[in-house]
Amino acid sequence: MASDNNYSLGPVPLSARKGALSLTMVMLGLTFFSASMWTGGTLGTLLS
Repeated sequence: MASDNNYSLGPVPLSARKGALSLTMVMLGLTFFSASMWTGGTLGTLLS
């Protein structure tokens, strides 16, 4: 059976966890992506 590298059935060991910097980058990316989608949707409705 193949090893489960996604840790879907148990806790992620400390050695495999990502740091706070990686999580911060993901959260910043989500923030800017959400803001740009919201702005694009608003502009799209205003221009039609």
